[in-house]
Amino acid sequence: MASLTAIFDTVVNRAKRILVRRRIRKLVSNSTTCRFHVGCGNDYFSDYINIDVDKRSRADLVVGIENFDLFPDNCASKIESYHFLEHLTLTQAKGAISEWFRMLDSEGELILELPNLEVCSQSLGKHFNANGVDLAMVGIYGYPPDIDRHGVAFQHKWGWSPETLKAILLENGFEMIEEREVRQQGREAFKFGRDMQLAARKGAYNPNFELGLLVSKTHRFVYCPIPKVACTSIKYLMLELDNIQPDEKINREFHQLVHSKYSLSQYDKKERSDILRDGDYTKFVVVRNPWDRLVSAFVDKFVRPSTLEDFAESLVNEVCAKKQAVKEPSLCFREFVEYVTSKKPAELDTHWRPQYCFVGNLSYDVVAKFERMPEDFKEIGVRIGADIQLPEKNRVHKKGGVASSECISTLWELDMAQLKNMDRLPDYTAWYNDDLIDLVRNYYKKDIDTFGYNFDA
Repeated sequence: MASLTAIFDTVVNRAKRILVRRRIRKLVSNSTTCRFHVGCGNDYFSDYINIDVDKRSRADLVVGIENFDLFPDNCASKIESYHFLEHLTLTQAKGAISEWFRMLDSEGELILELPNLEVCSQSLGKHFNANGVDLAMVGIYGYPPDIDRHGVAFQHKWGWSPETLKAILLENGFEMIEEREVRQQGREAFKFGRDMQLAARKGAYNPNFELGLLVSKTHRFVYCPIPKVACTSIKYLMLELDNIQPDEKINREFHQLVHSKYSLSQYDKKERSDILRDGDYTKFVVVRNPWDRLVSAFVDKFVRPSTLEDFAESLVNEVCAKKQAVKEPSLCFREFVEYVTSKKPAELDTHWRPQYCFVGNLSYDVVAKFERMPEDFKEIGVRIGADIQLPEKNRVHKKGGVASSECISTLWELDMAQLKNMDRLPDYTAWYNDDLIDLVRNYYKKDIDTFGYNFDA
């Protein structure tokens, strides 16, 4: 009988999840803004999808946190939650924040309002409501009449301070975290500042960025590869340091070989954490002038190949679909820049995605620059105890070192076929007019500010 009951419960739960998934799809597809109000109770937000686990609430969707995984990726521009997070256990709260990060689109906003545990602990015995209930105690444990009436769902399961909540948000990939004035100012506890509100933006980098890192246990270093920033040369160097001579042909198999040997993802979570916290490991990344990197990517993926890769061909077709009377799909550098800067970072191919998306929140010992690699790699060599001779692989756009003054004045308007016929390609500065310089400056502002770049330096 017990086994039959278990089977019945499993079937019922699966059926419920199917119904919830269908309801979610309908709500998300019908919403133009895709903003979510989680734990809404009877506080209904217009133009939001209001969510609560309580059937007595005014929710558009009655669903518990165990079903947040049914929401599609990148489906929300904003998620707001007021006095909900404290009703979850620590494990549940971490899971919810992780799901909210997944649900938000690039640079989407999360707003959380809840009691500040530090203020509560400092205010015990000082502030009471008309019924004699300690409002600081309510912030820690929940409101007794609600718990008596509705049960444990109304108990508080975990407490948060601004610092502990910020730490969890950062761990999950959120950035631009700031404290704001609380919204629910009608609460009696507002008078002594018991509650807090934190707002955060979804960062473009994956919170699991560490899975893309490469580690050499032999030479005790961790390297963060960024496409179009000498990563092929550095991968080649890693093999050479271990006396492995790869095929001279740089192809998909080469990159698979490197990642199979050195990817940090091959270790479990604890060992990954131990390596990243180990001071004996040198952590380094190489960054590049964003204007230069974009030209390099364009030449490497659109000018040099005889046959475009699928993602590059798809980009060309998307751009050409917006033009009239196109005889043959093609692309000029101006169109490429305009395309890239019209997209959100998470939507871009990794070869032109902003560099800050890759580095995560790791503290690097060396942030080397592509423009001064010989000098910076001497420092890295000293740190790891190796004589480094960095091989030059896959460098494509300075075919003759021709000065920009010798270039065609409107190089950015030449299509792929015209560029293929040029004997030599110029330095990156010749590929830009003032408008394109500004487009890149505005779009890659975080890279430029973080790593200290100007257009010509």
